[in-house]
Amino acid sequence: MKKSDGEIHEKTASWGILQSEWLKKCGRLLLLLLYRFVIGWAFFQLLAMIVAGIFLLG
Repeated sequence: MKKSDGEIHEKTASWGILQSEWLKKCGRLLLLLLYRFVIGWAFFQLLAMIVAGIFLLG
């Protein structure tokens, strides 16, 4: 049986909505991970500079 164009379009539209919701969730998670990674990296650099400074001055 051949499906009408309306049915196909309806399915692809709902799939597009699902996909965009999934992408939003995935994007938010990636952004959160990136944010935590950047903060962790900055903290690590600061700690490394402090330790290096102590060794160089001490």
